[in-house]
Amino acid sequence: DGVSLLDLTIEGLGFERIGHSASINQQFKGGFDGNGVTIQIELLKTTTDYLGLFGYLGQNAEVKNIEITGKVHGRNYVGALAGEVNGASISNIFNHAEVLGTRYVGGLIGLSKNSNINSIYNMANVTAISRDIGGIIGYSQTSTISKVFNFGHIKGTQVVGGIVGYLYNANNVSYVYNRGMVEGTTTAT
Repeated sequence: DGVSLLDLTIEGLGFERIGHSASINQQFKGGFDGNGVTIQIELLKTTTDYLGLFGYLGQNAEVKNIEITGKVHGRNYVGALAGEVNGASISNIFNHAEVLGTRYVGGLIGLSKNSNINSIYNMANVTAISRDIGGIIGYSQTSTISKVFNFGHIKGTQVVGGIVGYLYNANNVSYVYNRGMVEGTTTAT
């Protein structure tokens, strides 16, 4: 091994996210062990959904042992690690990449369903112009979230959280904490 930094921002490389969309034949469903490598990304595609190092992680995908740096700017379903995860296992992922989007935006994962998320953290700012914005996950449904923390500044309009923006339907959350500022710009009347 011996690789400590994988720079995917090199001019001419043309890196595209892994697992482009929710379409069954475009999901990533395999295993990815980064073995502690730092991956530097710069994905600036403000009209693109399912944006991150992985666009969509499908059933039985397993991703672990990665640190992410750089910038990810997309539209909906945006996270430094993945735009959406469904039926996946995620562990030992650390984010230092700035994340910007519209809706379903998280420091690591935009939207999570039926997934196990363990031992991850976010240190970067997360900004969105709509709802379902979180330091770790923007929107989570029936997932297990354990041993995670956020230090980044999280800003959206509504349904904004330090760990998860919107927890819906039978999530199991344990051993989490937030030290970042959480800011919602919409006020109730």
